[in-house]
Parts: sequence; C-alpha cells; structure tokens
Amino acid sequence: MTITTIVLLILIGLVLIVCEIFVVPGTTVVGFIGGALVITGIVCGFMMLDAAQGWLIFSGTLAVCVILGYFGFRGNTFQRFAVKSSIDGKIVDQVHALHSGTKGVTLTRCAPVGKAQFGDIVEEVYSVSEFIEANVEIEILHIKENKIFVEVIKS
Repeated sequence: MTITTIVLLILIGLVLIVCEIFVVPGTTVVGFIGGALVITGIVCGFMMLDAAQGWLIFSGTLAVCVILGYFGFRGNTFQRFAVKSSIDGKIVDQVHALHSGTKGVTLTRCAPVGKAQFGDIVEEVYSVSEFIEANVEIEILHIKENKIFVEVIKS
C-alpha cells in the first residue's frame, strides 16, 4: 500500500464523516464507514510505513479533523445556504363562508370524500350516510374542524 492509497483512504473517510454530520445527519452508516476508512488509513500508515511517517499521517489527520471541526461548527459557516426570506402569505379559508343548510352540487363521487360546489366555492366534502354520485344536489349538515359533512337532498 502506497502513501497515495493511505491518504486517499483518509480523505474519503473524512469526506464521508463531513457528509454524515452536515448533509445526511442521523443515518450513522455513512459516519461509521467514514470513521472506519480513516482508522484503516492511519493503521495502514503505521503498519506499511515506518513509525515516523505513521505519526506524521496521524498528526496530519488530527489537524485536518480539528480544522474541519472549527470551520464546520462556526456560527456563520452555513449562512450563505440559509433561507433568509420569510413567508408572508396567508391561507384563504373559504370554509368559514359556508354554513349548515347551504345547498350545492357534487362535482365528483363522494365515497365518502369528494368535491362539491357551493355557488362559486369548490370544497372537499364528506358524506355522512351513503356514497354520493357526481352531479347530485347536496346540503351541508354541519362543519367540524374545517370538514364539511353533507347529505343528499331528498326530493
């Protein structure tokens, strides 16, 4: 094993560890593989080369880890990737414009959930009794937690 292979093992391991911490946190598999590659590179450095080169590889790896840790965990490192805009939109809730007794027509089959139109408002509705086919006149029984419960108008 040459010094190039050992350095390559350590670099790939460090890249995997950085990916584990900052890109895919929580998977631990990537981090374990990266740690194993770094340790394998250091051990191979001691076994295949002389002790002085082994300690040089170890201290170089430790220095790179400290530098990566310092720059990676600084407060403003990821500020250029952070979202700085705020959401100022609002949800338009038309359910509150409807009330019990409002009549409408189903647009889709309600089995038991479907779409219905009340005037110019189209909403998702829930059938309380049976399945309701499309293009059937319905009436709102009640509204609970933004869910509209309907039944067929008996003629």
